[in-house]
Amino acid sequence: MITKPRRMKLGMTIFSFETLTALVRAALIVVAFLAEKISRRNINMPSTEIILTETFPGSGAEADVVKVRRGYARITFCPRKSV
Repeated sequence: MITKPRRMKLGMTIFSFETLTALVRAALIVVAFLAEKISRRNINMPSTEIILTETFPGSGAEADVVKVRRGYARITFCPRKSV
């Protein structure tokens, strides 16, 4: 029995099923690579210890020593006041 190759239309281009499968696999590999790269970047972010001068809900009370990432400390605990 001779089978006709399966084809799918994507936009204006017609791809074979095997080509679409290869494209999806390649896309998944790229997504996995980017997800791993992003997760590594978050792990390597430097952290710092700060002493709270006032109570912050969810972070600690006054005089607590809290270890947080530098960006979070800069944005949350030491905001710049615009003039």
